[in-house]
Amino acid sequence: MQRELHAHLRKGREKLCDHRHQQVRARHHRRRHAQRAARRRLQLVAQDAPGERELFEELGVAFHVDVPLVDQLAALGLKPDDIRYLAFSHLHFDHVGNANRFPRATWILNRQELAWAPALFSAYAQAKTVMIDGDHDVFGDGSVRILKAPGHTPGSSALLVKLPHRGAVILSGDLYLTLEGRQEHQVPTVNADRADTLASMQRIEKMARNLVARVIVQPDPHEFERLPKPPAYLDQSYPSSKVVIP
Repeated sequence: MQRELHAHLRKGREKLCDHRHQQVRARHHRRRHAQRAARRRLQLVAQDAPGERELFEELGVAFHVDVPLVDQLAALGLKPDDIRYLAFSHLHFDHVGNANRFPRATWILNRQELAWAPALFSAYAQAKTVMIDGDHDVFGDGSVRILKAPGHTPGSSALLVKLPHRGAVILSGDLYLTLEGRQEHQVPTVNADRADTLASMQRIEKMARNLVARVIVQPDPHEFERLPKPPAYLDQSYPSSKVVIP
C-alpha cells in the first residue's frame, strides 16, 4: 500500500513538473516574441533625435531605416509641408523622430504627455498647436478621433478612424505591443501605470465592440505584415486579424 502511495505521489510530482516546464516555455516564447517586436520598433527609430540615437548606439543598439519617411511621402506625391495635421500616440523617441520635419502642420499635443516627455523636438514652438487633455475630434465630424488611453505613458492615446467602406478602425498605438498581449491584456513592465493601462484596454475594447471596429495592434510584426503597403491603403480589403476579443 505504501509503495503504491509513493508511486502515485511520484507521478503527481512528475505531472506538476511537466506543467511548470510548459509554463516556463510559454513565458519564454512570449518574452522572445515581445523582444523581437521591440527590436523591430527600435530599428525604425526616426532620425531627427540624435541624442537619443547616440545614447542607444552607445548601448550597442544599431538603427537603420530602409526608406526614410520623407522618401515614403515622396512616393505618394507628398512633401512634409503638405501635411496639415500632426499628432502622436505618445512621445517616446521612436515615435517622434521625424516630428521637426513638419513645422507647417497643426500640432495636436496632449498637455500631460508633453509635460512628462523629454524634449526630443522643438518645431511645435513655432507651429500652430492644439493642446488637448482627453479625446479630440480632429475635423469636428467624428471621422477621426484621438482617444485618451493612458498607461503606456501618462498621456498616451489611440486613434479612431471611420472609413467610408471598411467602417471603424482603431489604431492602438502602444496600448498593446503584440496580438497576444491584446488577447491576454498583458501590461509591459515598462509602462508608466498598470491600472491606467488596464482601464484603457477595457475602454478601447468596449468602444471596438460598440462600433464593430477593427483594432490594429501596430507594433506587432505579424499585424504589420497583414496591412496594405503604400500606395495601397486601409480602406481597401486586407486579411482579418485572427485575434478575437470576447
